[in-house]
Amino acid sequence: MNNAAFVHLQVFSQYSITSSILGVDEAVALAKADNLSAVGITDIHNIFGLVKLYQKAIQAKLKPFIGTQVRIWDDDVEGGTYQLLLYCKDIQGYKNLCALLTMAYKDGQRHGVPYIKKTWLTEKLCTGLLAIEPGVEGFVATTNPKSLADIGFWLRMFPQSYYFGIHRVGRAREYQHEQMLAWLSQQQPLPIVALNAVCFKEEDDYQAHEVRVAIQQGQVLSAREQSDYTSKQFWRSSAQMQTLFSDMPQALENTVEISKRLNVMLELSKVFLPDFPVENKQSLIQYLIAQSQEGLSQRIGHTITLSKKTHQQIERGEAVDKQEPQGLPVELQSYQNRLVIELSIIQNMGFSGYFLIVADFIQWAKQQDIPVGPGRGSGAGSLVAYALGITDIDPLPHGLLFERFLNPERVSMPDFDIDFCMIGRDRVIDYVARRYGKACVAQIITYGTMAAKAAVRDVGRAMALPYGFVDKIAKMIPNDLGITLQQALQQAPDLSNKYTEDE
Repeated sequence: MNNAAFVHLQVFSQYSITSSILGVDEAVALAKADNLSAVGITDIHNIFGLVKLYQKAIQAKLKPFIGTQVRIWDDDVEGGTYQLLLYCKDIQGYKNLCALLTMAYKDGQRHGVPYIKKTWLTEKLCTGLLAIEPGVEGFVATTNPKSLADIGFWLRMFPQSYYFGIHRVGRAREYQHEQMLAWLSQQQPLPIVALNAVCFKEEDDYQAHEVRVAIQQGQVLSAREQSDYTSKQFWRSSAQMQTLFSDMPQALENTVEISKRLNVMLELSKVFLPDFPVENKQSLIQYLIAQSQEGLSQRIGHTITLSKKTHQQIERGEAVDKQEPQGLPVELQSYQNRLVIELSIIQNMGFSGYFLIVADFIQWAKQQDIPVGPGRGSGAGSLVAYALGITDIDPLPHGLLFERFLNPERVSMPDFDIDFCMIGRDRVIDYVARRYGKACVAQIITYGTMAAKAAVRDVGRAMALPYGFVDKIAKMIPNDLGITLQQALQQAPDLSNKYTEDE
């Protein structure tokens, strides 16, 4: 069998927190080991794992694709909701998917769960997107259409890009769903796609997955009436999928054809910054030079002025001549030399606007009497940051290196660690959104991982094990910060013996 004859199009990763225990690294490794041509994840209502997946896939020489499974809210349907898989065919599709997800989180939440309202879907917002109905959770299985006319809306929104997924993982109504699609295809051939709704790596991982779901739901395994998942939702190999769908070879071939249609190239190395408003038709670097000279002169109590030639060299991104002494004491000359070097690097790396934006909202906060910290981390090594009032630490007397913050040999986005008073923090964020546009401002999500002892206690609760028994095991784990269960088994003989001897 040819492994190139199938691609997994429905894969949930660890970023579908309530539904999967599969790591992004694992998904890429499994696709690579099975010699698949492409790999992607379709997490529930998010693309949080996108960048990691994209980078890992490129490293593995696999084609990455972008997808997600969303909840549709439809007032015309009994029950009101069903699921839909969306994929990006091009960069416009990626932008539209981001817009739809943003709308869902901002305006479509019901009881804390985001939905995309069917009424939001227009030809414009669906441009560049490909859709697959996820089997028994899709529109057809939910509404039992009487004819093709009942699914006309979806065929119009996604012309030549609407597919019907089929699962064979042992869930209820799968057979009835296949029969419904067979009946509809008598009116018009329907493009069918083989899916497996992957949630874990191997079939033996099902028990661990169920424990994870029970923890999230605050239940114990023995009290759950029915699971929403089956043991067959593991990463089946291409050969296993071809055997499972041997009667529907076209459903397998369509997975490969769909993956060929998903072509989004992300510019992860390119920095996109909001426009900083500059007066008098100055360029960003001209304004930054002027502000840096003025700010540094005030800081050290002596006027620092760069020559016209140095100005031009910095603006053009040329190698800057070493500053000749201009009647300045040696210690002041070192400030001028350092300023020139930093400005040159900032200009060459394209971060002039970043420094000006950060300085702007810090100065606004200070003007509003919102306490701001003096600066932490590698940013404290920047003289330009000190001159602009971003930090309050003079890097020269302390021997702090600018290259730890910005280094042309290691191109990465600079990151100032800034502390605002918790009482005024929201006002600063609001100011930035108003000044630079809400579309240019976002807050970063943080994912926490469960510590070893906490994991043991939560698993014990989900399995309804006696508290004393679970507590005893948890206390065997060393109190080392960040220790994993694997490390604990190696370091703690009592735990290792318990693990070996006590089933």
